[in-house]
Amino acid sequence: FSMVATKGRARRETLARWGRGSILPIAAVYGGNASGKTSFAKALDFVRNLVLNDVGPSGLIPVRPCLTANASRKAPSGFSLSFLADERLYRLTFEVTEHAVVSEKLERLTTRGTIAEDGIVYSRKGDAVDVGLRRPSEQLSLATHAIVPHRLFLSIASQLNAGETLPAFKWFADTLLIVTPNTHWARLDKLCGGRFEDKVTNLLSRFAAG
Repeated sequence: FSMVATKGRARRETLARWGRGSILPIAAVYGGNASGKTSFAKALDFVRNLVLNDVGPSGLIPVRPCLTANASRKAPSGFSLSFLADERLYRLTFEVTEHAVVSEKLERLTTRGTIAEDGIVYSRKGDAVDVGLRRPSEQLSLATHAIVPHRLFLSIASQLNAGETLPAFKWFADTLLIVTPNTHWARLDKLCGGRFEDKVTNLLSRFAAG
């Protein structure tokens, strides 16, 4: 699934420009029942939750592998996302089983989608992490000694405030929002810090709406 615009000329004025390319402001996935739409949303939700949250005392990653072939039941499930954070293009790739992170990599990309110079932030195989940057921060280096089998290194390094991983981590926390039929909403008065009606009345009076 890609939101990178093609080279077509139609509706170019609606596109968001970045570097030498353009990005679609909106995209849609549609199809018949049981065609994979919900599974796509759940896959994104799984990635977001794995980045932001600890799986808990069980240490089991709640991954649901593809069940269309017997070989997939025990094989690692792989995920790869490219996204724009703090005006830089990142790519997070990882493979997991129910019990552990098998591999993981965070890269900084150029506007053409290739790996930037000094762009491999880190790469991981099992419990071994190789920092690819020439001058990593002390926090990033420290994080390599705090590996937990069932946690992404992106989560560990960001919790230690490693500046190299924070933009990517914050993208998952603040930008990627997955809304499903089971999404829980907060009350507006709680979000506003008071009665919602009072807030609306105050805003309308400022707009001179009568």
